[in-house]
This record gives sequence, C-alpha cells and structure tokens, in this order.
Amino acid sequence: MRFLFSISLLCFPSLLFTQNHDNIWLFGHDSNLQDITFGGSVIDFNDSLPQIYYEFREMNFDATNISICDAEGNLLFYTNGNFISNSLHELMENGDNLSPGPFHDSSGFRLEQGVIGMQFPGDSSKYILLHLSKNFENDDLAFHSANLFYSIINFNQDEFGIVTIKNEILIEDKLHSGKMTAVKHGNGRDWWVLIRRYNSNEYYRILISEKGLQVMDIQEVGYEIPFPGIGQAVFSPNGEKYVAYNLLSFSEGNYLEIYDFNRCSGELYNPIQLTFADSAFAGGAAISPNSKYLYLSSCKFVYQYDLESNNIESTKDTIAVYDGFLEGPVFRTQFFASQLGPDGKIYINTPNGTHYLHVINHPNLPGDSSNFCQRCIELPTWNAFSLPNFPNYRLNHLENSPCDTLRQVPTANWDYEINDLEIHFQDSSFHDIRSWSWDFGDGDIDSIAHPTHEYEEVGEYEVCLVVENPRGIDTLCQTLLILPSSIDDNDSDIALTVFPNPTEDKVMVEWHGLNARNGEILIYNSLGQLVWRKPTNRR
Repeated sequence: MRFLFSISLLCFPSLLFTQNHDNIWLFGHDSNLQDITFGGSVIDFNDSLPQIYYEFREMNFDATNISICDAEGNLLFYTNGNFISNSLHELMENGDNLSPGPFHDSSGFRLEQGVIGMQFPGDSSKYILLHLSKNFENDDLAFHSANLFYSIINFNQDEFGIVTIKNEILIEDKLHSGKMTAVKHGNGRDWWVLIRRYNSNEYYRILISEKGLQVMDIQEVGYEIPFPGIGQAVFSPNGEKYVAYNLLSFSEGNYLEIYDFNRCSGELYNPIQLTFADSAFAGGAAISPNSKYLYLSSCKFVYQYDLESNNIESTKDTIAVYDGFLEGPVFRTQFFASQLGPDGKIYINTPNGTHYLHVINHPNLPGDSSNFCQRCIELPTWNAFSLPNFPNYRLNHLENSPCDTLRQVPTANWDYEINDLEIHFQDSSFHDIRSWSWDFGDGDIDSIAHPTHEYEEVGEYEVCLVVENPRGIDTLCQTLLILPSSIDDNDSDIALTVFPNPTEDKVMVEWHGLNARNGEILIYNSLGQLVWRKPTNRR
C-alpha cells in the first residue's frame, strides 16, 4: 500500500541540494510477517510527491531512531540504538550491541535523541555515529547517560558498510539523557555537537573535523534545571539559535531554554529560560525553515514563539489543541516529538502506539497561518514514540565570517623576529592556506610556512609572501630593514640621541660630531617602515 501527499519546496528546497542524507524516514514496531499492520513504515522524500509505504524489516523502533542516506538520497544504513542495519535490511558487519547498557531491548532503545549521525568531514566513504548510554540510579528521576560513545561506519571495504570502530568512549561523565543534536561549523564542513552535564548549566562542546573528534573545554552558561525531562534539543536551521526543552513533572512544569549560538567557537550566549506548567508528560521542539518560529509540542497543546522578538515569552501562541481523537479504545493521538522535514514541513508523532503523524504545513508563517493539521499523515503500520533525529545537513558556510575558511580566497599576512642577520619569519595568513612561497629579497626563496633566513649583509630588503588555496592567491610584501648590531669603531665619534623612545607622538633627534658629509639619519617605526629622513651634510 502506498500513499502520496503534496509538499511545498518554497521554503526548504531540498531538491536544489545534493545533501539529501535525511530523505528516508523509517518507523514501526513489532515487525512480523503475519500481520503487516505492524513493522516497517517508510516516508520517502526523494520524489516530488513523497511516498508513504510498508516494507518488511526486522528492526523495530522506539524513541531512538536515525536513518542515513548518501548525498543523493539513497538509503545507506539505520539504527534503533541497539544495532545497525544496512540498506539490504541486514545486520551490518560488526553492527550489533550498540551503546552497551541495561536498557537494551529487541523492540528498540527508548532514549529521545539518543543517537545522531553524519558524514565524516572530508570523506564521503565514512560516517560517524554519536550515541549515548542510558543509566538509572535508585533515587527518583535519575535517568542519565554515563557515556557518550562514537562509532565509525566505513563503505570503502564493503559497499554495504562495515562498523570499523564501535562503542569508543568519547566522554565518561554523568550526562543529560538524550537531547543530542548537531549543527554545521561556520566553515560548512565540520560539525558541532553539544552535550549537557547532568543537573547543571555546563555543556561539553565536541568538534568533528577532518582530524577526528575533539572534546573542547566545558562551557558554563545559562541556568541549571533540577533534572532532565522528556523533550528535545534543536538548532535553528540557520545555526544561530539553540533550544533545549525539558518537561520535568506535573509539579516542576516545563523548562524552555533559548540561546544564541556561535558557529565559529561552538559557544552559547545570551541565555533565556522560560518556565510554564500545562500538565504535560510528552513534548518536543522544532524550528521553522526560516529560523523565525519555534514550535513546542506539549502533549495536549502546540505552541509557537517568535525567536526574533525582543520579548520571546510574550509571543507564545497556541496553534493547536488536542481534539480528543482515540485510535482504538484508549490510544490518544496527542503531541510528542517534532522533526523538520526535507520538504519544509514539521512532523509531530504521538506519545502512544498509533498510525498517525501531525503536520505543520507552513511553519514559516505566524499563528493559524502555519496551518497545523492533526493526523494528516496515516502510516501503514503502528508507530510508538518513534521519529528520526536529523541535524540540518543543508546548512551552508557562514559567509564572510572569520571561520569561513574553506570557501574564501586566502589572505596573506606575516610577522618576523630579528636576531642580528638571522630572521625568523612567522606566517599568520588565514583562510585554508595550502601553499607558501617566500621571496626574501636577496635572491633566496622558500616554500614552508615559518622559515628562518640569514642575510649576508645589512640593508633594506623587500620580502614577499605568496599564499594559495583552491579558491585563489594573495601576496603581501613588506620592506625589511637589517641594521648592524653594533657601531663600527671607525664611527665612534658619532653621537646620536633620539628621545623619547619609544613614543606615539613627537620625537626629538639630536646629533653632533657626525663626520659623514653626505650621510643620512633614517628613523623607522616598529613595523620597519621609514617615517623620517634627514641628510647629515652641513654647509
């Protein structure tokens, strides 16, 4: 059975990009061949009219769910947090026993946003998974993650993938459970991932680059929350905002945190914390394609906030109220987790086993114009708690920012230190420099970044550095003055005083006893630039 539904490409035109890693969405639980109303459902966004259909697969999904396609939208692999399957729907080689711990289950791993995946920067044949453990202590409300793992999937050795690195511990600490998301670095290639420490306002910053995974320093920012709750974390599609949403309990209420985010440094700033209570026990968060509107699902309600307002809290607008529909005698089709789709719509699942997804059809528009539709998507099979977790794979570089290093032409710059006739040159060029070419002005050249060069005699030399990257070339030339380290004995009758020294304003020069009739006094600034010249000949 296949279903078709219409899409709009006006706001989130995935067909214009070749970053379609999120074009296949997988759902379903209790897979079996006897009753095909259970098991595998698919939403395929590769066609102009996305398709919904049933397929048999052994893997069952709970809250933990990702599927990864290649750049053209062909399914490569997927995981439910317990094991990894390839595009043939078979267990990938070495793909079992993911995130070892006490809460594995054949029906799937229940940890909202417990896994995130992306192509390894600079290598289209490798993919990386970051995945959290789920742990529990005997005191109340103590679900947490004790480990952040990473695994590497390689398609070089086998076209269907091999897990070459698995369950490597990246962080061992008491961590916030779930709510893991990622955003592109400002260079448009690397990734930032944020992980929160349990019961704190401290965040681990993880940089994923061509060099591998690097855990940066912990940032303390914003406000603590009493303990983790059900909810989601999400970056805005433009990467400028980070939102964390926790539904703690009926007594504690809901905690919404909104930050500005620096894609160059990976740091959060300008924290806002909002709290409210509406008796919710399930909820999620998503942001419109134009990054203006935040949507919170809160069991019986869906709210919209304007992130561009100077008073975000005042813009809260209820755009949906659960209409009371039941599937079967008891299964409420209320509102749970959210995910922005490749078609620019926001999809919301239910906190019960149902066949339905809700849709915000025009999330770039305010209030009722956003067109919330309850149960607009009917899946072929039962789905409980499951919705895939994707970052925005299509986010581009941060144009003209200091960290837009991979797409700008180079900018040449250099400094130096003088030690008699030996000069230590220090390259300080930026924007992805790939080659260096030095001309020292005396006929010698070099091609390393930080050369040392010894001149044979004092004098003025024009030194030039040419730097290059795949986008272009740049040159910087400066005049270098090499002075004698001491006064020659034959000139011992020369007396010259310059004061004050150093100075940023006027300078006085006094000389007497000069025996050079046709000499000159030259004064240079700290950059080696000539700022004053005076002949010494007297008439």
